[in-house]
Amino acid sequence: GDGWTADAYAAGAATVIDGTLRPYRRTDEYRSLLASSPNVVIVMLGTNDARPLYWDELGERDTGFEGNPSQEFRHGYLELIRELRGLDSGPEVLVTTPPPIYPEKAAEKRREDLARRRDNLVGQVIPLIREVAAEAEGATLVDVHGHMSASGGSADLTHDGVHYNGAGYRKMCGVFEAALIADQGFPDN
Repeated sequence: GDGWTADAYAAGAATVIDGTLRPYRRTDEYRSLLASSPNVVIVMLGTNDARPLYWDELGERDTGFEGNPSQEFRHGYLELIRELRGLDSGPEVLVTTPPPIYPEKAAEKRREDLARRRDNLVGQVIPLIREVAAEAEGATLVDVHGHMSASGGSADLTHDGVHYNGAGYRKMCGVFEAALIADQGFPDN
């Protein structure tokens, strides 16, 4: 709406945990976000962390963290929020649950992996995100997963069961808009 400017600092394949293809806090996009003086930051991470290769400790990850992936995820997410809240602009941080994964929409060779990723996401990652949002000062939880699932979520909103299409992103934007307007700290415009 009027008075709002939205900038994207997304990085494909990004994760909270280290030792993956693209740990978000090590990306140019994250450095650009930190330099942008935002008033509001919407963080939606976790889908890639839930990959069985990373979450189920099936492969070797190069990480200095002592602990399992769920402990590292929780620790890393809290650090990310602290870094964002520590910016001079003191942004409100909206911590979102990732949207649903639909393995049935994927190519047959990817279905098993996506089903395991979905199970990790729903059973472990999303509960950790809820804990982090409750614990972190200045963070507000936005349940994208719940809204997308409950309001007619569908595999048709994705290209391949995990990457959303235009209709899916419009639906997500509606969830973000409602969260921004509902929070008393934001103007209703």
